[in-house]
Amino acid sequence: MGSRLEVSSVYGEGSDFSFGIVQSIVRSDRIGDYKDRGDDTDSINADVEKYHAPEGQLLIVDDVEMNLIVATNLLKRIEIKVDTASSGAEAVEAAKKKQYDIILLDSMMPGMNGEETMHAIRKQCEMNSETPIIVLTAHAVKGAREEYLSLGYTNYLSKPIDGAKLEAMIQSYLPDEKIVFDFEKKEMHQVQADTPDNVPNPVLNSISQIEGIDAVKGAETAGGEDAYLLICKNFYETASMRIGMIRDAYDKEDYDAYTIQVHALKSSARLIGASGLSEEALELETAGREGNI
Repeated sequence: MGSRLEVSSVYGEGSDFSFGIVQSIVRSDRIGDYKDRGDDTDSINADVEKYHAPEGQLLIVDDVEMNLIVATNLLKRIEIKVDTASSGAEAVEAAKKKQYDIILLDSMMPGMNGEETMHAIRKQCEMNSETPIIVLTAHAVKGAREEYLSLGYTNYLSKPIDGAKLEAMIQSYLPDEKIVFDFEKKEMHQVQADTPDNVPNPVLNSISQIEGIDAVKGAETAGGEDAYLLICKNFYETASMRIGMIRDAYDKEDYDAYTIQVHALKSSARLIGASGLSEEALELETAGREGNI
């Protein structure tokens, strides 16, 4: 096409490869804002080459324990070392003690939210002042990527987390020397093999009988049966506490806290496969965001 490959490289900083082509105009109508098409994480290559990162260090921050279970389980295949924190304050303390390659940070948490936590890490944690911080959010609307980048995040991933996209994101920010490619072995863990269309596990079979819960879909989202059962157990054990926190915030007319709690319920319900409950929680969260009492 009458082009040539150009390269500009600075040792220790990186390289830019580019080329230009001459293309005739086929139609004169506008293509729209092409940049909007890259606003969501679907643009991340899900066919990431299989790799392991046993020397990699990752911190995951989320106030919902079930989200931590899912993310940790999805990362088992690449063997990366994972620390978890359930609050912004806990994350800052962890970032003061250890240097991480990447930090995955929930955007909506009680106490310090994601943005406040990110800025605290940048200012107070010298060894992680330049660490890539990826925001995890269920608020994945058009233009969200630019919004989060403008706040100072390195990138963002939408919830529920897709395992392949999570691996691709981590690979793009891990130091090259910590990535070990596996060209010979096949996929070490397949969610499909762990969650067949029928539900052979007797506990999963019992859960699937509960109205409003799709156990197979929940296991697929969790990354496997074992993780899903842990999530269901956690959901059951914390349900009374969560209900109490939602009611208490509502009775006190603390609608910011109420919105955060129903946001957590939205995420938790989706993880156990209760999509109807998740949608209802989303309606409440939206009302809270809009001040629609």
